[in-house]
Amino acid sequence: MQPRWQSTTRALALATFASLVVTLLWSSPAPAEQMYRTETRDYSGYLLDWEHARCGGRIHGGAGAGSLRIAFDPPRSDERLIDVVIQDGLPGQRVLAVVNQSRPRAYWRGEVVCGRTSQPLRVRPGKPIFVHLLDGLSDAGPSVISGGTVEVTYHRTPPPVSTDAGR
Repeated sequence: MQPRWQSTTRALALATFASLVVTLLWSSPAPAEQMYRTETRDYSGYLLDWEHARCGGRIHGGAGAGSLRIAFDPPRSDERLIDVVIQDGLPGQRVLAVVNQSRPRAYWRGEVVCGRTSQPLRVRPGKPIFVHLLDGLSDAGPSVISGGTVEVTYHRTPPPVSTDAGR
């Protein structure tokens, strides 16, 4: 026969272990905090400008009549990268754009994008994002603005590397 304290201790240990197992098996994990957010803006209209640029490079020159400027909210303090996707209403059209921060009128200074960013762009928190849409010619072909959407995705951490070489 066991002393009473041993059987009470054993029962308490068994009950504690059982409640731990139940808690682990039936508890659902907390949802992961979203690591990105997306903003979308619509645009329409035609420009009287014609630029020449290399995708991922710089503007090489043009008529200088301007750009169709679309402003986006500043990145938050923990957002360091953005992706930009431009969907024009013309089928197969890759719109030429320049993306910059804190330069609302300087469309010739920034990162040239042809339809979408090839890799995330580094940004500074607290400064607005400007996407300047341009009519022009790039190494991806002609760009004629008709109307569509611009989508900016803000990333808190670097997005996964794409293995799709066809983009």
